[in-house]
This record gives sequence, structure tokens and C-alpha cells, in this order.
Amino acid sequence: MKKTLFCFLFIIGIASSLTSCIGFFISLKIHKMVVDESVPEDQTVLITFENDFKNGWFEVREWNNELSSKPLGEALYGKGGVWSNQKTQLTVPAGNNIFTFDATYSFGRGNTIIDYPFKAIELRYNLELGKEYLIKGMTKPSDSGKGYGLFVGIYDITGKQEILLKEWKLGET
Repeated sequence: MKKTLFCFLFIIGIASSLTSCIGFFISLKIHKMVVDESVPEDQTVLITFENDFKNGWFEVREWNNELSSKPLGEALYGKGGVWSNQKTQLTVPAGNNIFTFDATYSFGRGNTIIDYPFKAIELRYNLELGKEYLIKGMTKPSDSGKGYGLFVGIYDITGKQEILLKEWKLGET
């Protein structure tokens, strides 16, 4: 009886360990897509939407430029959507680009986590050829000293150093 109980508990322990590992590897996923395959690779730039549970995460919905529009949604993320600690990398033509995305910011207050969703945010930016970009959320204390301001920033990460190019304020908590 003791041997059976030990074997049962041992198998449960292994199963729960593997479940943790699977969750960890799923969280490392990077969603990638080339949005316009007709554009030669040497005329494109890479833009990464960085998700961070503490500061905000993004679900890119749409990309378009003057010539075409391609909805991304399920093609990019599948039916499961994007998790808060995953990334989205898009290869897009250099030049003027428009991205539409949803953003969610989460704040912990005591034992409560409060989500602040923002829907259909539009970001327009002229992306230069030969550069890499990063979009990420950030929070800053609000000007009033009460709560936080919620921002989205675009960074040049070509030289592996994050250089803030522009930021947009979404709201306040």
C-alpha cells in the first residue's frame, strides 16, 4: 500500500512539474508575421510589440498602408489570443505604417488586480529602412501625484540600445 501511494504521488509530482515547464515554454512564444510578402526583404523593417504583465500588453489587430490592408487577428495569434508575456514581431515595408491594436494595463492594489483595457488604438509612424523598432507600454506617476499615466512608446532598437522616439498617453488610473 505504501509503495502504491508513493508511486501515485511520484507520478502526480512529475505531471505537475511538466505542466509548469509547458506553461513556461508557451510563455516564451513570439508571434511572427510578414504583413506584405510582395515587398522585398531589403525594403522592410522589423517592429516588435513587447508584452509585459506589469506594464501592459498588446494584441495587434490590423496593419495597413496606402496600398493595402491586411487584418491580422486570428492569423497571427490563433484562437488562443496573445498572453501577457509574449511578443509580436511584424515585418513591414519601410515608410508610413498604421497599426491598430488593443492594449491592456494591469495594476495590483493589495490583493486585487485591476485591468485597464484600451481598444482600437491607432499608431501611425514613418519607419526608416535599416532600423528595428520596439513598441512597449509604460506607466509613469500622473501629474496630479495620484495614480499613474498609461503610455505607449515607440523605440529605435537598431543599436541594441532603446532610444525613445515618441510616446502616446492613453489614460490615467
